[in-house]
Amino acid sequence: MRRLLPLLLVFALSCAAGATVIFDNLGAQSYGVDSINGVGPLAGSFSTGGSSFSFAGIGLKLEDLGAPGGSFTIQLLADNNTSPGTPIYTIATVMDSSLTDSLQDYFFALAQPQVLDPNTRYWIGISSNDSTAGWSWSVDTSGIGVDGQYFANTNGIFTDDNGGYQMQVSDVPEPATLVTLGTGVAGLLGVMRRKLG
Repeated sequence: MRRLLPLLLVFALSCAAGATVIFDNLGAQSYGVDSINGVGPLAGSFSTGGSSFSFAGIGLKLEDLGAPGGSFTIQLLADNNTSPGTPIYTIATVMDSSLTDSLQDYFFALAQPQVLDPNTRYWIGISSNDSTAGWSWSVDTSGIGVDGQYFANTNGIFTDDNGGYQMQVSDVPEPATLVTLGTGVAGLLGVMRRKLG
């Protein structure tokens, strides 16, 4: 049993490491936070590579900027000539009360993964009429897929080196994958303990 545990942990970590991330600036330094209701709707672009991509998870760096009371909607948007286009899929509607009053990374799994076309720009849009939440931004474009992308708000459309919104786009709903794998490993260990004991 003790010999098997390290192998199971290696398996779990290798599965998690198999995630494909096509955009990621969550780890970049945050330079500010834009109010979703104040200067929104807010949007950030990302592009697929040379093959289709199964978009399954999004991470966003968010915080509540005031007394929670509203909600906001996160959507996958089409591109319209380097501008946010029509909605393709609603990822989540989030209550402000589920956020803290300091910047945190929040991860959302798509209920139905979306197969995205190759070599295509898409947008993640956040909109609200009553939210007190904000989306952080960074001028650091060194992350995966960040350079050459855009962000948009009521002030216009700008390149990410002017302060792109912080997000991660993945084919795996992180970090829920690790939780699921951990649960599976724990369950397997429990079954094995019963058989061995």
